[in-house]
Amino acid sequence: MMSDPIDKMIDFFCSLAPFEKKHLDYLRSNTRIRNISRSCYYLRAGEQSANFGYVASGLFRFCYCDCEGKDYTAWFADENSFIPSFASVSKGIASRFSIEALEDSQVAEFPISVLNELENSSESARSLSRNFLLEALLEKEKREASLVLDDAITRYRDFQSRFSHIEKRLKLHHVASYLGISPVSLSRIRKKNQK
Repeated sequence: MMSDPIDKMIDFFCSLAPFEKKHLDYLRSNTRIRNISRSCYYLRAGEQSANFGYVASGLFRFCYCDCEGKDYTAWFADENSFIPSFASVSKGIASRFSIEALEDSQVAEFPISVLNELENSSESARSLSRNFLLEALLEKEKREASLVLDDAITRYRDFQSRFSHIEKRLKLHHVASYLGISPVSLSRIRKKNQK
């Protein structure tokens, strides 16, 4: 039996920082559950969002699509991850990327205004937001440097280090897209690694 997505999100928050009951009750009362079917989108490029989403179950990818229809996977988000478009949520502008469900998924989502109110009244919320944003910035910087400086084999090893727990849940072309290589090249790299 799947646990309630909102309870799961609250438990996750409490594992990271101590929250007062009144703050948790406020968050709970302003959170809703969204079910997103496999191959559907939590957010599409060009859309705006004012919500933060917490992945209670399932798997998503953040992807960009160029003018020729080729897509590029920027990130994967599984359970206990957040799936906002920071630019859209914080600045009220359209997202430049899409967030696609790779599995049937459940998301607990709450408005950015709720997070802002919690940050104004809770040191735990402020600390959690700072840590979350810092972690996201560090991951983004590491990923950008790897795409520019590392060869495909090194990028694949980094991917395995970061996403080993979900690699078997991903399709070959999604992993290849994340690495910036073709599925054929990825197959070759995997074969070399098995030797």
